[in-house]
Amino acid sequence: MGLVSVVVPAWNAARVLPELLDALARQTAEHELVVVDAGSRDATAAIARAAGARVVAAPQRNRSLARNIGVAAAQGDLIAFTDADCVPVSGWAGALASCLEASPLAAGPVRMVASTRPSGSERFDLLWRYPQERYVREAGVAASANLGCRREAFEAVGGYDPRFHHGEDADLCLRAADAGFAIGWCPAAEVAHPAATRLRAVARRGFEHGASARRLARAYPGRAGRRYWSSPGGLLRRGAALRALSVEPVDDRGVELAARVDYAARMAGSLWAEVARRAVR
Repeated sequence: MGLVSVVVPAWNAARVLPELLDALARQTAEHELVVVDAGSRDATAAIARAAGARVVAAPQRNRSLARNIGVAAAQGDLIAFTDADCVPVSGWAGALASCLEASPLAAGPVRMVASTRPSGSERFDLLWRYPQERYVREAGVAASANLGCRREAFEAVGGYDPRFHHGEDADLCLRAADAGFAIGWCPAAEVAHPAATRLRAVARRGFEHGASARRLARAYPGRAGRRYWSSPGGLLRRGAALRALSVEPVDDRGVELAARVDYAARMAGSLWAEVARRAVR
């Protein structure tokens, strides 16, 4: 088991970064941390440096570009991606490293966490976000919140495509699969991720997901993505927005509202991507 390079893109992450840093300090596997700061206006870089991280700068806010810069600065042959607001379990890095011995890419669970009195938005996220095992086993993709990759595989496919601001992880995994680099499921490598607390965050994220889904559908016809703008049923029928996420409806008005806000935002993002025609590949 070699050195694991943990690569984290960050922007104005001073509030959430200390919890990630504490969790990484408890890792048992040999590892280094590379934080890629995209011009934060808070103490993100200083906090990371004080914890012993290598901090490198990204010229703009682009997660794909940031992760590529981080891998270029990293020293290990095993790369572990997570986000600044995630909290890995103590054996996370070691578990990913072990799984990467069996497959060139590996992904573990992303457990959603909420406040003691969760809002409707949080309850919505707890129902559906990050079904990593289903992503891996059914679609061969995974979210970069918890994704490991051998350097040789990452470099062979050219890393993340900076034209994808969102959906970049699905694109990376699909290109890797096409090149013969399979992804494996790594159940012991778990990270925790906070649920969205407000509808505004749900809407912003939904717009990004809708836009990236349209771009993925254009890049991988029949394999990934969808055109949300052409399917308004998720707004018109109760429970349909949840079913669109492969979740059975629940008797919770807060969840139903958040689901409809999410779906409406996905439709808007999908239509924007359609009209803008910012095609990739």
